Amino acid sequence: MKTARLIFLSGIAATLLAAVGCASDGCLNNRNSIPLAGFYSWQTHEPVTVAALTVAGDGAPGDSMLIDNEAASQVYLPFRADAPEVTFGFSVALDGGVMTDQLTFAYQTTPYFDNADCGAMYRYRITSVGFNGTLIDSVGIVDSLVTNVETERIKIYFHGATQ
Repeated sequence: MKTARLIFLSGIAATLLAAVGCASDGCLNNRNSIPLAGFYSWQTHEPVTVAALTVAGDGAPGDSMLIDNEAASQVYLPFRADAPEVTFGFSVALDGGVMTDQLTFAYQTTPYFDNADCGAMYRYRITSVGFNGTLIDSVGIVDSLVTNVETERIKIYFHGATQ
């Protein structure tokens, strides 16, 4: 009888430990769908670092400063789930002044349910890109579907101001 009771109590203790051990969040995936943009030379199509770059969102979540007058080779460009487009300002400080471009992405937003642990998130399908071409030569979309997989989906080709 003592042995059966000890086995029963051990079973309860093991079950409680397993429940506590599994109580943590089971979602190992990134929960945000934020497109990553890489910077490239318009001449060589090789990756570059843009010197003295400032990138700010206009209509982006929080209208935040993403890069503030620093060298960068990539930037995450957050889209808005509640709007069909977002614009980012790209500025580079040069000896003769500042070059500025506005880069606008139009997209479709789709809610996506990943799983019970990760819950729901948004996916974006880029439908068009517009820019004024002062600093930026062209923009390439590697994959128009922006998911929570962290990969470079946008290639921005710059005229100059690279290191």
